[in-house]
Amino acid sequence: MNSYNENLHSEVLSSLQGQELDQKKKKAQQNAAMFSLYYAQGARITANEKLELSTDDMVEKGKVKEQAVNNSNISNNLLMAANQEKTYVSQAITNASVSAANVQIASNAIMKLASDIASVFSIVNAADFGGDIYEDARKSYELINRTAVEAEKVSQLAMDASSLTAQVSASTVADKAKATNTAVANLLSVANSEFDTVSATVTADNTEVATTSTLEKAAEGTLKDLDTDYIASQQAYVATNKALNLNLNVPGKSISSNGYAVHFDLIKSPFEFHSSLPNYPVESYNIMLVKERKKSVFNINSAERILLMDRNKRMFVKITPSIPLVPAKESAQPSKSASKAPQKLQKSIGTMELPITITELVDTDGEQIKRGDNYVVFVMAVFYTEYKKAINNFEDYLSAPSAPFSLTYTLKAPNPKTFALEEKSVILEIDADEVQELTQDNSGISQEDVLQFSGKKPSKTSMESTFTFQLNEDDNVGWKVEYRCMFLPNNPDITKGLLTDRGLRKIEDEINKIEKISLEYDPKIEALQTELLAISADQDSLLESKNALTSEVVNTQAEVSLSKTDAQRKKVEDSLKNTLAQIESIDQRLGLLDTLPGKINDLEKKKQNALKIMRMQHIYKPGLFFNLTIAEQVSAGNYTVASQFTKPQPAIPQKTKNEKLPKPSALTMTNWQAVLGPETTDNFGNPLIPGNSYIPVVLAMSVEEEAILAQYTNAISDHLETKPFIFQGEMNSSKTKNQ
Repeated sequence: MNSYNENLHSEVLSSLQGQELDQKKKKAQQNAAMFSLYYAQGARITANEKLELSTDDMVEKGKVKEQAVNNSNISNNLLMAANQEKTYVSQAITNASVSAANVQIASNAIMKLASDIASVFSIVNAADFGGDIYEDARKSYELINRTAVEAEKVSQLAMDASSLTAQVSASTVADKAKATNTAVANLLSVANSEFDTVSATVTADNTEVATTSTLEKAAEGTLKDLDTDYIASQQAYVATNKALNLNLNVPGKSISSNGYAVHFDLIKSPFEFHSSLPNYPVESYNIMLVKERKKSVFNINSAERILLMDRNKRMFVKITPSIPLVPAKESAQPSKSASKAPQKLQKSIGTMELPITITELVDTDGEQIKRGDNYVVFVMAVFYTEYKKAINNFEDYLSAPSAPFSLTYTLKAPNPKTFALEEKSVILEIDADEVQELTQDNSGISQEDVLQFSGKKPSKTSMESTFTFQLNEDDNVGWKVEYRCMFLPNNPDITKGLLTDRGLRKIEDEINKIEKISLEYDPKIEALQTELLAISADQDSLLESKNALTSEVVNTQAEVSLSKTDAQRKKVEDSLKNTLAQIESIDQRLGLLDTLPGKINDLEKKKQNALKIMRMQHIYKPGLFFNLTIAEQVSAGNYTVASQFTKPQPAIPQKTKNEKLPKPSALTMTNWQAVLGPETTDNFGNPLIPGNSYIPVVLAMSVEEEAILAQYTNAISDHLETKPFIFQGEMNSSKTKNQ
């Protein structure tokens, strides 16, 4: 290789290698920013969930505090009433006792008076029976006896009243009212303290939400900036590779576990090619597969040695295109075969894309390609001898390496349409001895039925949720795969406005579409503007030229009438036509001053409409930034591994007369499940909140041995196309009401 070719090849290699390293660096920075954004979104979502829970707790604590205040008011009133009752009852006891003593004294006096009157009546009865004095004594005696009886009754009532009054336990009531009031006051103090605590928590959570929101937006901006840099790096590599390295690449869509396709541009001739030599100046293209770690030491000498030594020809694939290329120079004339080719074919023959299976081509070490290892592709172009003689250079051409690629087995994730959530009520905290005693004579009867019929009630019940999904029977067969179930928070009020992985890809699409729209309209607009400026700058000179030509027309018309011969007249008339054509050309050019601004405005409007339509097509779903790369790094405690289970088959319906049964599905499905318990968390490690919405995601993760793990590419279900579910759990009344 001569010095010029060596330097050129070295610069191409250096440029592509530098851009490839820059691309890898920016990709690493982008991944770091992506994880930073993911954790920032997790912190924001966690802070919002804590705020939601603390706000609900504050509402509940507020209700408790309100009830405690009402109870405190009642207990205070009760204490005051009890103390007042105690005072009045004490006074009543004293008064009743004094009254009873006074009544007893009066009763004793009446009894003594009755005794004296009885003695008097006995004397009168003996001395003057039947006389007037006797009658008066008898009446007095009867009256005093009745009075004495009534006095005894009154005395008895006074004693009973004093006794009953003394029995009133007003002091006990007052003591209990005081104790009750103290207890209610303590309860109010606790309620106030808890309410103040949860209020402080809500305030702190609000501050945390504001802080995490700021950090999340900063992380989002950082990721967008780095993603833009990465896209620019990609485009720079693609442009450089296209201009300097035959646009050599292995399209990602062509890569499978069993093969790939090599795409490159064919070399065009700088000279008029020979019709007898198809695809001039290249006689053949040779594709070679090289391990990525050895690409820096692979050169044209290595390639030539392989062409000479590889007798089995499995270390390279030789291509000899039969259709010649259109020459690069416009003056060159295509061959007859090329001229007969349709225009579409002429446009497509400048590129080559060759599918290659894993068994068709071994690497340059003679080894079979290994899945999971990185490889690059080189293309060696062997020139025709005639071309080498024409340029006086007998060296062939070796491209720079393509971007690295690898073949892997791609796992399959379940279809979100097969996702389902089954829920049932279960009994918790049942005394084992009691249940055993109840069920020992009732074999085959469930605990719930035994407890129901026995009149026993469980101490607690809960909702048990089971997440299920299905896979085709042949999906991932023969591979060690773990299906990790993750549950993404789906509160639109919290996740609204968050950047998603698809949203970031939409931004990339927008950038590419904006570039395409700009490439379509900007050159046209710029050309018209340049022409308009040029005409404006030449307007004065054009008008002077027109005036001069107009004067020349007048003179020429006079010469026509003075012409003596037909030849002279024809010559003058031709000159006149030429002058008039020049004037018409100037008028047309000056007329562009009026038409070009309108054309420029029309193109500007079309460009803006195209941009507007492009932006209207992008409708972002709320969610969080989550993709395969992040899912693979979710901690073990933040996902649940699904297990396979056998689902009972429904009974086959019996065909009745004139009835057509549906055809059974040709696909056989396998069923998988993951139980959601109290310990189940979302992808950030936060316990699932009853009543909240979540989006299930299933990661098909290879768990093969470390030595062959690189041979597998994991897969994740599409969470943006998955229907969310409401986690039930143990929902309190307020949460249920809110939902």
